[in-house]
Amino acid sequence: ERGSGPEPATATGVRPEPPSSSGSPPADRPSGPDSTPRSRFAVMRSMTISTRLLLLTLLAVVTSVIVCLVAIRGVNGLDQIGRDQVAVSDAIRLNGDAISQIRLLASSAQPAAGDLETLTDVSRRATDVARGEVPVELVEATVSAQNDLTAGLDDPDQLAGLLDEAAQTRLALGDALVERRADLADEASDLRRNTLLGVLLSLLIGALAIYLVGRRVVNSIVDPAIDVGRTIRRFGDGDVSVRAEVEPDEIGLVARSFNVMAEGVGLRVTELSADAERGAHLRRIADAIDVAATEDEVHRVVGRSLGLILPGVPCEMLLTDSTSSNLSAVSSNATAT
Repeated sequence: ERGSGPEPATATGVRPEPPSSSGSPPADRPSGPDSTPRSRFAVMRSMTISTRLLLLTLLAVVTSVIVCLVAIRGVNGLDQIGRDQVAVSDAIRLNGDAISQIRLLASSAQPAAGDLETLTDVSRRATDVARGEVPVELVEATVSAQNDLTAGLDDPDQLAGLLDEAAQTRLALGDALVERRADLADEASDLRRNTLLGVLLSLLIGALAIYLVGRRVVNSIVDPAIDVGRTIRRFGDGDVSVRAEVEPDEIGLVARSFNVMAEGVGLRVTELSADAERGAHLRRIADAIDVAATEDEVHRVVGRSLGLILPGVPCEMLLTDSTSSNLSAVSSNATAT
């Protein structure tokens, strides 16, 4: 046999063309309804799985740091308020001692030198501790009254009035200190409440952010894995044209490997199917030739067989007879154009 067209062929030597690129989806493109790209995971899928997990861990660390900072700020504020409360309590105690000493001097007919020294020392200490906790004007008035009392101790006529003035300023200073202690207690209560609310709010916002980001991270990992599993199951069920979606992550690497394998298996299956179909045609041709009664019937069987095996390919069978060495066409492919 010899082909008469521009492309020679034999009945058993022609293999079908492999499937064109338009006949099957590219290896890196999904096929089927289960492989629609998820645009909502576009940002997540552009990162590797390890990067996504690192991002989630970083968010948890940031949340913990914020909660710790809020708690530390509250603890520092409470510590400072506690120090101020201790200072105010000491000032109240010392101021009370000064008032008691002034009343003791007022009740004495002749104040002793030791009592005056004790009053001066207690008054100075009480004023020093109270300074910064009460208004400056009140502290200055108390210091001025104490200085006047110290300067007029040698004048019995003015001593009673000076003692009374010093007592009045000390009482006013004590009232201011008591009010300051109450304000500090209120500040401590408010700070404790605000710190607790800040910690709870930070935990709530952080937990919500971790939940939302974690959910997207989990879905960006689980959903593609499920899709790859479905694709592999469909391929195992016989759909050799199905391909997995490929993304730049670890699951995309698995999908790319599967697509390469599926492409090779698909080509091999196509070749085996073509070989099996061609073998079936050849068996039918052999059976038809066996039952042909004349040579013309054999030629007709060969012509029809060429049309079945090589549809659309121009070819014919040439033979010589015993009287001539010239070739003559005895059958041709009727389906060739």
